[in-house]
Amino acid sequence: MIQRAQGQEPEGFEVWPENEGVVEAFLQLATCWVVATPPMGEPFRIGLPAVEIESTLRLLGVPKCQRIDAFRDIREMERVALSVFNE
Repeated sequence: MIQRAQGQEPEGFEVWPENEGVVEAFLQLATCWVVATPPMGEPFRIGLPAVEIESTLRLLGVPKCQRIDAFRDIREMERVALSVFNE
């Protein structure tokens, strides 16, 4: 979205159909990252608040019986993203 707003074409990536919902939810959480700024240090991301993940899944209409698996998938995506963000 940011790339498109800046007049750039966003990089594409392929998503398997069975993962579309959780990827959409993860992308919707882009503005929810908790950031810490230590004194005299660089800001770094800590993670996504659980309440934000849960409410995003509800707002996107993920069935209640699928939310726990989606939550776990988003936590896994968060873990990988944090390793990249905080390099």
